[in-house]
Amino acid sequence: MKKLSLILLGSAISFALVTGVFAQTAEPSAPTKPAAKPKAVKPVVKKLTYIGVVKEIDAAANTLTVEKNLKTGPESKTFAVGEKVKLADIKKDSKVTVTYTKDGDKLTAVLVKPVVPAKPKAAAKPKAAPKTDANPVPSSK
Repeated sequence: MKKLSLILLGSAISFALVTGVFAQTAEPSAPTKPAAKPKAVKPVVKKLTYIGVVKEIDAAANTLTVEKNLKTGPESKTFAVGEKVKLADIKKDSKVTVTYTKDGDKLTAVLVKPVVPAKPKAAAKPKAAPKTDANPVPSSK
């Protein structure tokens, strides 16, 4: 019985020492820093394009209506005009490319450029016949 008591006592002491060692080897916690304030994140604004013909310019309301023909019929969009767009530079019935942003149902034109028609390719000039010498040199044989 003494042997059993000594074994149990030794096991208990070993257990106590081992758990004490594990408790001391825990990683020290990193020094705490004050929480950084989250930066204000600007929402990404996607720019879209719309190509059509200017149908209406309303300087009082600061809007521009552009229409294009689709297979299903004409479609028009009315854009609020941004700060950088000058309505005086836009002419009615001219073909334009509108770069705009969309916020809900509101369309805001940030850039309006006239569409420049592509120059027709010049007719290909016929290739000239190879030049022949008017005074051929007689070959000596």
